[in-house]
Amino acid sequence: MKPKMDRSRRKLFSSWLVCFVLSVAVFLAFALLTSPASYSQEKQEIVWSAEEKPIAVQIHGLRALPDDVRATTTKDLALKIRSLPATENKMRLAVGLANLSTEGDFGHAALQEVATTLAETLRECPLPWTQTTPEPINQAKAGASSKSALAKREPAEPYVELATLVRYEHVELLTNFTNDDGQFHAALQQLANDDLKREHLDFSLKDLSGKTWTFSDLRGKVVLVNFWATCVLLAAKRCLISKRFTNASRRKDSWCLASPMKRQQKSSRSSASAK
Repeated sequence: MKPKMDRSRRKLFSSWLVCFVLSVAVFLAFALLTSPASYSQEKQEIVWSAEEKPIAVQIHGLRALPDDVRATTTKDLALKIRSLPATENKMRLAVGLANLSTEGDFGHAALQEVATTLAETLRECPLPWTQTTPEPINQAKAGASSKSALAKREPAEPYVELATLVRYEHVELLTNFTNDDGQFHAALQQLANDDLKREHLDFSLKDLSGKTWTFSDLRGKVVLVNFWATCVLLAAKRCLISKRFTNASRRKDSWCLASPMKRQQKSSRSSASAK
């Protein structure tokens, strides 16, 4: 009886050892595949020049600055970026500054310099169209020809960013594009089409008292839609936003609609108790 038990234990131990070795091997393989060195060829670290590095650091710290300081810093950074040689990093800096320039009201002069810098950078380093290939509706019936027919192109993101500044911030385009292959005007048209779609959007929401509001019924009015989670403290904080909006607008055609976000029935009951 004892030799049989020993054999059983040895067999169990051998099975456990094999599983352990395989688990370690899988773990090591996963660690190697997901390490930064494994895809260093795909995503390389950005190497800034001596002129570019201080600008990149300042852009990274813009959000920590007071608004008045941030406005002058943004304008100064735009001028510094414009003086850089035409490189891929210059495009990164120009686009990064443009993304942050509309987070607050930093003045039209700062936005104009940001837009001019981005436009000049795009003129110096034009970008290709972004190719997009949507999936066909029925892949079983769709052939290669239909897939290629569905392929389309969109303006590169920096052109869309510049068009956004021109359309919504009313800055002037001081650069005449001759090498953008029509991307800037395509970006402007894309924004116009998106605005047209938004004008015809319609949806209905319930407020805290259960009354249903339809967006189209409020057309022509200034509306703040305030979503809040079913948490009493968070809801109280969100109410401050509603009060500030009401006090700031002081208009009869202003409406503030607070709507709870419900994940399940339990959240709905919590919403009722929060009122």
